[in-house]
Amino acid sequence: MDSTFIHNTETSLAWAPQVDVALVAVGVDPPLSKQDIDLIRKLSTYTAHLAVLLTKVDLLSPSEEQEVLVFVRSQLKQALGEEIPVYPYSTWAGYEHWRIHFQEAYMAPLSADTDRRKQEIISHKLAALVADCQSYLQLAQNAAEASQSKRLEFRTQTVVQKEFVADTRLSMQLTARQAMAGIRASISNELLPNERIIVQELLESFAQAKPDFPRNFGPMLAAFENWLQMALTTSLTDLSERKRADLAQPVAGLQQQYQRLLQAFRDQLSERTMALCGTPLRTTEPEIVVKPPTWPDVKIGRCFDHNWELLSPVLPIWLLRKSVWDRFHRKIGDETYKSLSRLTTQWEQILKEAISDLERVAQQRLAEIVSTIERLTSQPPEEPLGLRADLDALKAASRLLGNGSAKGNRTPI
Repeated sequence: MDSTFIHNTETSLAWAPQVDVALVAVGVDPPLSKQDIDLIRKLSTYTAHLAVLLTKVDLLSPSEEQEVLVFVRSQLKQALGEEIPVYPYSTWAGYEHWRIHFQEAYMAPLSADTDRRKQEIISHKLAALVADCQSYLQLAQNAAEASQSKRLEFRTQTVVQKEFVADTRLSMQLTARQAMAGIRASISNELLPNERIIVQELLESFAQAKPDFPRNFGPMLAAFENWLQMALTTSLTDLSERKRADLAQPVAGLQQQYQRLLQAFRDQLSERTMALCGTPLRTTEPEIVVKPPTWPDVKIGRCFDHNWELLSPVLPIWLLRKSVWDRFHRKIGDETYKSLSRLTTQWEQILKEAISDLERVAQQRLAEIVSTIERLTSQPPEEPLGLRADLDALKAASRLLGNGSAKGNRTPI
């Protein structure tokens, strides 16, 4: 957290719903930044097994260490309303007692009775889901119970916001177009600089493989083309895997921009929603997973323009061997260049499809926000009765899940 690159912090926050057990490492220089607290607060929603590892305590004197521990614990309790275990830690000699205590107090209990731990994790995540549903229904009930004049006033104010809706949609479209316009150049910058390295590796591999090639020209040519197909495909597949995160960065950046646009729009409505319903409006974040080409499009053309292999029985290969090897070397370079260009096109198509999907999902999220507001402000008078019954059922489920959750069992050292 608190990374120089903002996408690192945002990636950590986006990963939170998938966490089962969370250990947040926080340094003592200085302890507990705003980003740390935001991450811990979000993680506490998704896991009951949450703790803080206070690192670099070797920089502190014993009295300073206790002061920092008290500060971190008090800040966490003030921000989250509960106590989160905090474990001092250092890798330096002389601090073995803290490492042993951490293993015994945190790690050992997690590995013991794993079935019970799994049930606690499932119960905690279900409780978080029920709480979200409960919040939405509470919003719907409060809106339904609001006075007709208040709902009419709110809808009138919301209509004024339709201009902002249109501006947000246009911003999403323009952002997607801008991202697409730079995709080809971005991919080329990642892939093409590897051409020389790949060619060199293939030439070295070919030097080791060619003694095993057949002596006759025709079979030799077929063996070379098969070898180059396999070797180049392997190289480009590895390159795609290594560069996947870098290639997908424009999509990740676009996702962050869309999330900020949606959040800005939500903030425009949040104050009015609170005034009407007493409950904030919730939105979900779009997520697109970009998959690399499953198999690079490697097509090896003919090494020679004419069917010289037909003369294989009479061609003196010992006399032509150097010329053939030179031709094979040039072919390795030519096919690497062409195959990298094809791979670039493949990635371009994949990322453009991902950008289109991401824009579609973001536009859908925006429409859902608008639709939610319109539905909430047009509830019939009899609607609160049904909502109240659903809310009571969710509250009962929440109490039941709360009894089986481990959240209340968090105890600091």
